[in-house]
Amino acid sequence: MKKNIPNKTFQFLKLISLLILFFGFKANAQKEVWKSDVIFYEDSLNDFYSSIAVDSTQIYFIANDYYVHAIDKKTGKTIWNYYLANKTNNSPKIFKNNILVGKHISEYSNQCIQLNSKTGDTVQTLLISKIETEPLFKNDVMYCTALNDGVGGVIMAYNLAENKIDWQQFIAHGVSTQPHFLKDKIVANAEADNWFEIGYDGVLKDTTCTYKATMFVESIPCVNNYEVLTPDEIQLNSDFLTSNLGEYENFNQKVGEKITVLMSDENLLIIGRNKKILQKINLSEISSIPKFEPNGYKDLIKIEDDFIWFFYQNQLFSYNYKINTMDKIYDVSKWKAHQLVLEIDNSMAWIISKNDAQLYGIQLNNK
Repeated sequence: MKKNIPNKTFQFLKLISLLILFFGFKANAQKEVWKSDVIFYEDSLNDFYSSIAVDSTQIYFIANDYYVHAIDKKTGKTIWNYYLANKTNNSPKIFKNNILVGKHISEYSNQCIQLNSKTGDTVQTLLISKIETEPLFKNDVMYCTALNDGVGGVIMAYNLAENKIDWQQFIAHGVSTQPHFLKDKIVANAEADNWFEIGYDGVLKDTTCTYKATMFVESIPCVNNYEVLTPDEIQLNSDFLTSNLGEYENFNQKVGEKITVLMSDENLLIIGRNKKILQKINLSEISSIPKFEPNGYKDLIKIEDDFIWFFYQNQLFSYNYKINTMDKIYDVSKWKAHQLVLEIDNSMAWIISKNDAQLYGIQLNNK
């Protein structure tokens, strides 16, 4: 005769199974190998903003001292620094042998400047005040959302070789939402959950729609309303996100060639083609360090061929989504990350610490 298992017992057995799945191996080790020595003339944790970007040889650290510091990866020495009169969580943008950063000029004026990444010399001052999201570079043209003081929030093509705006389209508050750069078009946000398509030539793809949008952005008549766009251009609405992601008001997203990864405060969702849910991970069940102080910072770090790297509650995870297995877990709670960037080969993690606002180089044991 089959016995019914009490619900509490079933839940306990389910939890044990998850623990075996995710923690049936020794956590990988990590070692601090470098620390910055930026001098802060203020309480470094008051009004704390800071960001990093890396290329093949250098780290670019916009520190809480209002400077951007270029640091050699091999030696750990500061090559140059440049006073921005500004600190920000918006990372420097790398373009060839240059970086693009924001500089504060006055109470009502900011500039986006292009610096030589090897010398720190100013190459040119752009005709915009701030790059808002991650850009796409095609040859010498930068496609991005940006603030243009004369217009407001825009999606644009900026010709860096000639230091001029090739075209721009006003998108108001949509400027803070990452566009989708597809093969033959850009899908950009025009406030709220309204998305539109525009060509790389700056021409709107649709101006004759049956449904006319009523928005602040009156120059964009045709929009589609959704929250997430997948690589196969399927639109995910709020009902889909609520039923599969849980509470998602504050969520991260990253799109690979074939998958979409969404991360809320509760769940990690991996979506394949045709809205197929490949995996759903309850984040509270994989975090093994509740004894440590919680960290509000969470991020999807990178998507690789078989792996997704993400940061949650002071832990760095490498998850093999092809075989549904947690590959590596690094406890980096000691540094309490404000922002984290991985090396291309995943051998190092660069962490800005909330403890002291310094930048740390952490060696990861990937064996």
